[in-house]
Amino acid sequence: MNTQETQNLFRLWDVEWTEEAANSIYRYSPVYKCQYRGQDVIIKRTRRTMDTAQKLVEWTTSLHSNGIKVVTPVKVENPFIQYKDHTWTMYPFIKGRKYDGSLQDIYEAGRLLGQIHNKVDTFECARFDWLNFDDEFTNDVTNDLQEISSNLLKNRPEKKEFNILKGRIEDFLTSDFSRLKKKTLPMVNASWDYKASNLVYEKDNHPVLIDPDNGGIVPRIVDLALALILFHTEIETAPSRLFTEEEWAEFTKGYFEYITLTEEEKILWQDVLLFVYFDEALWAIVDMEDDETERQKQFIYSLTAFNPVKYSL
Repeated sequence: MNTQETQNLFRLWDVEWTEEAANSIYRYSPVYKCQYRGQDVIIKRTRRTMDTAQKLVEWTTSLHSNGIKVVTPVKVENPFIQYKDHTWTMYPFIKGRKYDGSLQDIYEAGRLLGQIHNKVDTFECARFDWLNFDDEFTNDVTNDLQEISSNLLKNRPEKKEFNILKGRIEDFLTSDFSRLKKKTLPMVNASWDYKASNLVYEKDNHPVLIDPDNGGIVPRIVDLALALILFHTEIETAPSRLFTEEEWAEFTKGYFEYITLTEEEKILWQDVLLFVYFDEALWAIVDMEDDETERQKQFIYSLTAFNPVKYSL
């Protein structure tokens, strides 16, 4: 946002505007670290409407009251502000460190995701719906696959592995995808965006989820698959690749302390991995920008060599 817009936004909360505070600390969306009554806070967009924003906070407050480390808004008279067709909120700034890529950090991240999925309250601020994945969606997937194979990977070593994956996805789209969409999978409230860049590790080395704002009700293994595929995106302190098999085993070790998957979830896991890959990872690959950091580019290229069979449950 420009200077006038950030000044207007800050004024709605009576937050002092400074040039430093008005520079977003996050590359991909406006997130402002500033001072409110002597406290370091974060101002950012949350759910689009007041109603869904309130449902989100009911969910995160429920988690927080049960000892699950998720950020909740600062206690002010108006926790939400409607500005420029979005609802904005103010969170406390969580002090700590970034994810370091260690097996311990990975295990703790898996534990936190398990705790979140284990909390059964449902506050419907958004809901996953298979009806959204229609013929237009599958056509877009097919076009993205071709774009990546023909152009992005034209002279790169990942092309061979990607073409194997491309063939699997194309076969899946014409056969098993329609059957997957008819399945009734266990649903949970989830952040629907669980990745290392959305965690801060406090002094006890336990992570706090600092960005629940994409949250909603989603099939449990869809959210788990999303964490596997995109956990290392958008964070410079992570390896520039997907989880290794050892790292995934450590993540699920923590996760399974709280969650027992059904037999059907286990059977459908590979299908769900393919679905989440073409729903989320293809978008990240196709939309890679020229000015991405070198680490992020390497991570995105690692996505093109994704081998789902390496990741068991």
